[in-house]
Amino acid sequence: FIGTKENPIVISARKYTQGFAVIDAKKQSKLDHVHFKNLSNISSNSWNLSGAVTFYESPVNINNCLFSDMNAEDNLNLVRSNFVLNNSKFINSKSDGIDIDFSNGFIKNTSIINSGNDGLDISGSKVKANNLSIIGSGDKAISIGEESQFDIFDIAINKAKVGVAS
Repeated sequence: FIGTKENPIVISARKYTQGFAVIDAKKQSKLDHVHFKNLSNISSNSWNLSGAVTFYESPVNINNCLFSDMNAEDNLNLVRSNFVLNNSKFINSKSDGIDIDFSNGFIKNTSIINSGNDGLDISGSKVKANNLSIIGSGDKAISIGEESQFDIFDIAINKAKVGVAS
């Protein structure tokens, strides 16, 4: 999905609806100037995804995107995926803003604002981040677990119960 600053692609619902998922993609997905809004997690009788937007075993490059007002455990969930996340915003997450599980990638020039739980939750992953702003986390601004490696430079944390937990 390639939009522009003047004409972004908008994926939204008037009321919360099912989410957006890419599963087992062989080629890298590219999102540029995409606004995701008012989505919830995908669920069926036999399985359930935690993210309103999920990339599962699928490489992705996310630039200039907005994830807002989601009704899911995670606004964005990256699972076993290589990723680049740049110049993006995560606003008003019901729970976690970004959840990264067993993935490798880079986060740059990104803001996470008003997360009900963790701003950034990293498990079993290798992540490098630069110029990250996390404002208003209901629990931890950053949670790092399951033998993750996290390198971060130039971070601002404001209004979180816990700044960083590892």
